[in-house]
Amino acid sequence: MMGGDLVSAARRGWLGSVMLFWTPIFVIIALAVSLAGAIALNSVAFLVLFFAALIADFVLGIIGVINLVLSTRDLSQIYNEPGIWRYMRRFFALYIAGLILTQIASALAPNPIAARGSVFLFIILNIPAAYSLRDAFKLLNKLTGITEFEDAGRDYWLGAWLSLILVGAFVIWYSYYVMIKAFGKLRAQAR
Repeated sequence: MMGGDLVSAARRGWLGSVMLFWTPIFVIIALAVSLAGAIALNSVAFLVLFFAALIADFVLGIIGVINLVLSTRDLSQIYNEPGIWRYMRRFFALYIAGLILTQIASALAPNPIAARGSVFLFIILNIPAAYSLRDAFKLLNKLTGITEFEDAGRDYWLGAWLSLILVGAFVIWYSYYVMIKAFGKLRAQAR
């Protein structure tokens, strides 16, 4: 029975990581639509597309992080290591708060001061979230022997800090790719 649970938890973590990996694509689409709308001066159609892309990003991000958190909850139970779940609950609370603030900032984009303040607040919330993710993935590395877990946690943590100078988003995006590899290896290991 445990093998089936492990496969299911690994599959859910892999799916969540894939969803998170694709979320920046929708942000890029939203920015491109916003730029195209400014050039074309046809604000209504482009505004609708802009918000549709942001909503898709938000929904995909929420579903992705929920899958990731539920996967680690299951892995915490399977490996009998409550620390994984404790760290991921903290990560989840801070990540969701940051995600909601980012969406508010995007909706307030015409007001640059509010947008910058909300994005800065997201970065500030993401740094302790990154510590929690890093610690949870460090435990997963220790229990599974899959070094990509620790690499993904470290990369996310580094990306959160580098977000202060605007290059961190790319490092976080890369960490999602490493998470996909880690959960893929766990799926193969569980079979």
